[in-house]
Amino acid sequence: LVSFQKDGLSFLIWDPDRFMDEVATRYFKMSKYRSFTRQLNIWGFHHIMRNTADEWRHPHFVRGQPKLLENIVRKAHDVAAAPSPSEGSDGPSHESDKAHVEFGADASPNSSKRPASAIVESKSA
Repeated sequence: LVSFQKDGLSFLIWDPDRFMDEVATRYFKMSKYRSFTRQLNIWGFHHIMRNTADEWRHPHFVRGQPKLLENIVRKAHDVAAAPSPSEGSDGPSHESDKAHVEFGADASPNSSKRPASAIVESKSA
């Protein structure tokens, strides 16, 4: 269903439909694979073209190195569209955007959702 590459530097989604039904809808607030892949891109993951599976890589998403996850942050929004500091912001701050890599609008260190690393680890075992 989903597994790390042998080197632990990327993960593969072997069956996107099943992944969405059994994993993504359970841990993330989305049901469409396209939405999930968009979130991966927003969080800085890079898609690697493969014939047999969707492969994704991020330099801070490495099997066995959970400390690196704190370095994963959402890509900044368009500066021109962002409110000025004097206008304030209803959106998440840079600190709350830091990953537990949960890809949801409510991702925060206090969230009850499991980090993506735990999902990938449990499915690859």
